[in-house]
Formats: sequence, structure tokens, C-alpha cells
Amino acid sequence: EEDLEQLRGESSIHWVLTAGFLVFFMHCGFCMLEAGSVRHKNAVNIMFKNFGTVAISGICYYLVGFAFAYGTNNEDNNSIRFIGSGYYALSGFEESAYHKDVSHHTWFFQY
Repeated sequence: EEDLEQLRGESSIHWVLTAGFLVFFMHCGFCMLEAGSVRHKNAVNIMFKNFGTVAISGICYYLVGFAFAYGTNNEDNNSIRFIGSGYYALSGFEESAYHKDVSHHTWFFQY
């Protein structure tokens, strides 16, 4: 029974990562579509723009995006829960109770 639960958990992680890789690979297809829609001299600029967009958005989501979406509650501070206030740059994510159900694969998929 424990082996079956472990297999379910590992296969779930594998599926989430596979789906995330497939969605992430769509950036390449969109990049090729955009590069084919412009003149040859502008193709490098379009590819750099797409790469820069993915890189900058990944860094911003790592630093503050995950924290805003899934951070800890502000109820201890007597404030209203509008955005999360913890896990900036995933700090403290491993030690949290939230971490029991999800792992870093969730961060990748949500990115």
C-alpha cells in the first residue's frame, strides 16, 4: 500500500513536469512564428525579445510571483489577505506545512 502511494506521488510529479516542459516548449514555437513573420534582419531581435521575456518573467516569478500567489497568510499580522507575504525567492518553502503537498515542481508548473 505504501509503495502504491509513493508510485502515485512520483508519477504525479513526473506528469506535472512533463506537462510543464511541453508548455514551456511552446515558447520555441511562438518564437519561430514571430521570427517568420518579420524581415530577416529583425529575426535575431525577435528571438532575443522572446528569450528575454521568458528569462525576466522567470526571475520575477521566482523572487515575488510565487510569494504573491501562494505565500503565507497575513492573518497573524492583523491584516487582510490580498496577496501572500511569505516564500519570497522560495525562502522558507521547504520548512512550511504547505510543502507537504507540493514541491518545487509546482513552482515550475505555475511559472
